[in-house]
Amino acid sequence: MFLTDLVPIIDIVLCRCIISNIRYLIAVVYIPPDVSCQDLEIFLNALEVLLINENVILIGDFNVPQFSKQGGAFCPKSSVLTDFCYVVRLTQCNSFSNFYGNILDLLFVNNSEQFNIDHLIPALVPEDRHHPALFITVTIPLTTKNSSFPSSNNCRYNFRRANFCRLYEDLCDINWSFLDSIDDVNLALDKFYDSLYLIINLHVPLTKQNKSNFPPWISSDIKQIIKTKNYHRHLWMRTRCPHHYQEFKKLRAVLKRQISEYYHFYLAKIQEDVKSNPAALWRFLHQKKGTSRIPNHLVDDDNTEYAEPQKIVDAFASTFERAFSPVDSSPPQFSSCSLSSFSLSHVREEDLIPIMAKCSNNLTAGDDSIPSFMVRDCRFLLAKPLAIIINLALRSGSFPGRWKRNRIIPVLKKDNPHLLSNYRPISILPNFAKVFEQVLYRCIDGNVHSYISENQHGFMTGRSTVTNLAVLTQDLCESLDRRGQIDVIYTDFSRAFDTISHNILLVKLHRFGCSDTLMKLLSSYLTGRVNYVFYNGYTSSEFISTSGVPQGSNLGPLLFNIYLNDLFSSLRCSCLAYADDVKIYNNISSIVDTVLLQTDLDKIVQYSSENKLFLNTKKCYYVTFTRKLQPIVTSYGIGLESLERKTSVKDLGVIFDSELTFNDHIKCVSSSASKSLGFIMRVSKYFNDIDLLKSLFFSFVMSKLEYASIIWYPIYLCQHMPLDRIHRKFLKYLSYKLDGFYPSRGCDMVILLQRHGLMSLSSRRDGQCANFIVKLINNRIDCASLLSKVEFNVPQFSSRHVVTFYVPSPRTNVLCRSPISVMCKCANKLVSDVFLG
Repeated sequence: MFLTDLVPIIDIVLCRCIISNIRYLIAVVYIPPDVSCQDLEIFLNALEVLLINENVILIGDFNVPQFSKQGGAFCPKSSVLTDFCYVVRLTQCNSFSNFYGNILDLLFVNNSEQFNIDHLIPALVPEDRHHPALFITVTIPLTTKNSSFPSSNNCRYNFRRANFCRLYEDLCDINWSFLDSIDDVNLALDKFYDSLYLIINLHVPLTKQNKSNFPPWISSDIKQIIKTKNYHRHLWMRTRCPHHYQEFKKLRAVLKRQISEYYHFYLAKIQEDVKSNPAALWRFLHQKKGTSRIPNHLVDDDNTEYAEPQKIVDAFASTFERAFSPVDSSPPQFSSCSLSSFSLSHVREEDLIPIMAKCSNNLTAGDDSIPSFMVRDCRFLLAKPLAIIINLALRSGSFPGRWKRNRIIPVLKKDNPHLLSNYRPISILPNFAKVFEQVLYRCIDGNVHSYISENQHGFMTGRSTVTNLAVLTQDLCESLDRRGQIDVIYTDFSRAFDTISHNILLVKLHRFGCSDTLMKLLSSYLTGRVNYVFYNGYTSSEFISTSGVPQGSNLGPLLFNIYLNDLFSSLRCSCLAYADDVKIYNNISSIVDTVLLQTDLDKIVQYSSENKLFLNTKKCYYVTFTRKLQPIVTSYGIGLESLERKTSVKDLGVIFDSELTFNDHIKCVSSSASKSLGFIMRVSKYFNDIDLLKSLFFSFVMSKLEYASIIWYPIYLCQHMPLDRIHRKFLKYLSYKLDGFYPSRGCDMVILLQRHGLMSLSSRRDGQCANFIVKLINNRIDCASLLSKVEFNVPQFSSRHVVTFYVPSPRTNVLCRSPISVMCKCANKLVSDVFLG
């Protein structure tokens, strides 16, 4: 067998068995302790090819005792074995150590819930000190439950079969001048939709939203064969007639052959049309993942279970409705404004056409069922009636009621998908309402953008999660390099977007200079919004928004930033925010500094109370960043409740540890990227298009390997290795796809990169860091605190070396890997390479 030919000193036995119609591949392996890490990697790479799409039971003596110990991933053999498990989706189940406290016998399976391991006492044979006797129990499920959310049979417009030529011709014939004589904006909008639906009903057929249980490669011919096969099987089970049994056997063989042929034809078609029809590829990938956005079984906070689709969407509606704050009956108290007033009185057709042109080319539609692509394609025909309706809304100060109907889609935030509380509501608004919102957004943002605090990095042009983290990381690195200490307090507002008080928001808008007519329109926009949860054709009961701004709208994020803006001016310590994720921090040199940080935390608590926001104290915590042997330890609290002190925290997708080593983050990134690479290798078993495989790798894997790399830039070999190993594994997989076998042992990484036209991870990271500073100094990244720390180098007249940025010599490697140092060094290196050729 080729596995033993690759590494002869490794023994392995494989067999297949079928239990309850489920096929298992059972492998028993012995890996001697003197096997090198390179040989182990070669063996496991070859074993991946056999196990990649199988139900696996892999057991044996691996002689890698560090694998089951905490921190064992830093052992080279343990890292190789860990990556192998992530790719093949295996979990190690054995936790019984031997006499010496090591675990040498490992059991790897796909579904650990089906396996139970006990220490067998007494053993059948005399027990070895190195290998305790184990008793393994396997529970095989009789049926596999489908966890997807079912679809209803509601009718909807099928724009894929519309007669667009006739539709556009009829739209051209409409004379929209009758809208000029209507004074009520809601009546005008009703007349607009009546004319639009009259034409759509003529040229766009209706279809039932019935989700097929068959995968997309199952044709109508195959469905007929399945139906006939089941017919003969039923008759044979009832009559035991040999004729029906022979027909059943014959059709079963034909069915297997045709399914295989159609499946391969379907994959070939996906590869051929990937550029013209990428949606087909993504549908195939989502089908292969076998997951649904919403499962068919959910539980609320009271442990009430919901299993019926209609009850599930109604439960979502009740959960989202409870998040709103009660209606504030007291009128808003406006004060004088020191800023110049601004308003929006008129909109031209020419202003709407560029906005409508930016609508996406898809079938996304709100409550009015008008898809986004139709708004874009018909912009020259519909801009005139829209301008009339919007101008009427501006004059009357009333936002149309039909554009205030929100179709809510539940989106999982994190953790358990079966808990209702782990979802947040995303509003799918009518596309025409989005056009109107964009008009308002441009007006308001153009007048208030310069007044939004630079501490806010969410929903701001030129700022992002990376700029937020870069500011924090730079301050942390500078403090640790000076043997200092920084305490960071992370706060969490509970459902901040849903609990915003409309009256308080209007008062703050007035302070920014909104005119009375614009305030009246925004008040109409915020109040009386009707919501309902919609998923796979099921619609919940309606409920009214009594607070908050719609998530998923164009205007909502800007209004939220305006609402939270005055918080930052009241704080004395450093503060950073990304939307509602607010953290405050301070250099701690004495107990006085901790008191100042606690004072700012008290201000946040007071602010949240005054502005009707709610701090979730269970999700508020603090981290002490220092490398001191005896740091200043204190306790921070909210009211009478003390905050939890953590040694590491996940901040905007990056894991920070208290000593700023980023080892935990790199380990997490490598494991997540390995799992994604395994998914690519599983779904691409029959793919031969190398460009397609590269696109999948960059979408699923490289995006994880490179996210915010300027923050956790690796400088040690032990940090480079797990990331480079994933990249190398993919390059070898590409070679396997081209040649039919893996590259020879010890193949140079440079050769693999050149063959497939890719850059190394380190080169890509350096290029991204250099690109970051180029954007920073050219104002494409709006972060003044970072820009102020960039120092330009003024070379001497006789200088031979071109050094653009001055990088001071750091005392420790902590400052050496700080964002400013990394981006300046990468930019200097890039400029030097260009000049020196």
